[in-house]
Amino acid sequence: MLSSFLILLAAFAVYGLLHSITASLWAKALVVRWFGEPGRRIHRLAFSFFATVSLLPIGWLYLTLPDRELYRLETPWSLVFLGVQALGVVFFLWSILTTDLPAFLGLRQFLGQGSDPERLVVGGPYRWVRHPMYTASLLVIWFNPALSLNLLAVNLSITLYFLIGGYYEEQKLLRQFGEAYAHYRTRTPMLILGLRLGD
Repeated sequence: MLSSFLILLAAFAVYGLLHSITASLWAKALVVRWFGEPGRRIHRLAFSFFATVSLLPIGWLYLTLPDRELYRLETPWSLVFLGVQALGVVFFLWSILTTDLPAFLGLRQFLGQGSDPERLVVGGPYRWVRHPMYTASLLVIWFNPALSLNLLAVNLSITLYFLIGGYYEEQKLLRQFGEAYAHYRTRTPMLILGLRLGD
């Protein structure tokens, strides 16, 4: 069972590394240098596709590796946890609707309807935390009424990736939006409402 746990952690580490590299401004500049304007138009969509498809092997590992249940909550606590998960789903959907989803996925750029999003979004859920999609996802994964060893590995990996990936994403946003993002960062927590932790 412990080997399953470690395999999943390692698989997520590889995924996180590849995800961060392909999302970087360096990777985008490289694609543009190689392919010119078509590379600029396809980069975000190709990244979105890669980020989704490369999760499939991890899903396969999660489903097929030996596992052991750690706990399963009974009513009424299971209902409380399910309620928090539902709030997380609503918060995630609100976050998506607040952004320019076609541009976020790369469809708008691919269709030649604009470049990467240049507008800094600070309204809606972004008023409360800088990464509301991460916050919502953390609510969903950690408030599952049942937890197994494999799911714990997945949850820990996702949480660690959000913390590390979020740091690098913020460096990219600071380069892209400059003082506007720096000011937004000083007044808005990263993931948890009211929790600053020097970020």
